[in-house]
Amino acid sequence: MNSSILWNELKSSDAFLDLSKKLEIKYDVPQIGYCGSWLIRDNYNKPFIADGFTSKGYDFRQLKKFDEAEVKKDQRALLHLYEELMAEGTAIIAQLTEQHQMSTIWNSELSLEENNERLEKTGFASYDRSFVRSIRVRKNTYFSVCYGNLKANQKPYFSTSAFQFNRLRTDYEMAGQAQNDLLMADSTAFHFFTKWDKFHTCCLTISEYEEMRRELKELERRYETLSTSNFDTLARFERQRR
Repeated sequence: MNSSILWNELKSSDAFLDLSKKLEIKYDVPQIGYCGSWLIRDNYNKPFIADGFTSKGYDFRQLKKFDEAEVKKDQRALLHLYEELMAEGTAIIAQLTEQHQMSTIWNSELSLEENNERLEKTGFASYDRSFVRSIRVRKNTYFSVCYGNLKANQKPYFSTSAFQFNRLRTDYEMAGQAQNDLLMADSTAFHFFTKWDKFHTCCLTISEYEEMRRELKELERRYETLSTSNFDTLARFERQRR
């Protein structure tokens, strides 16, 4: 089975997204349900229904258009489709796990060294392969790529972000998941981001990791690169540039 299957590629996602959109229009609220272009792996990224829609966060009765019974009927209908979608995804997760294409290995009661060894033995990149790269794509603007970045009781994972300093380099003008805003279309950095973004927050297999690092080296050849994402270090580095 292909371990790069996305949630929004599943058959069940169409009905879930279709009803979500209809309810967003009906109740005039943003993003009731969402199913992104995320890999069905590791359970960090998965479809969701906004808390406000399943709780009393949206007080529809104040709108004087919908009674409580109608709202509850819509809630149940969307929840049913969500459960179908999650069941389809869960079945795929079970197959990927059985075929060793997805790692379920991480035991918080074991040491970091023991967990690293277990990950590597089953073909997944461990914290031993951790790194951070901040790539200066233009003045005041950086694209950050990292793997590992030790978290308590959690498997290592791949992530990217982008940030732009303000004019005086005293704070960020923009930061976080701002790659689409800050990376220039058709740039090498943007192509790297669009290819690997579906792996965001995923524990990579060793083969995926090695392919990603080979492509990252091309970025490092094209742009100035620092092995840190520390604000003060990068701000100081940026102030030295002209």
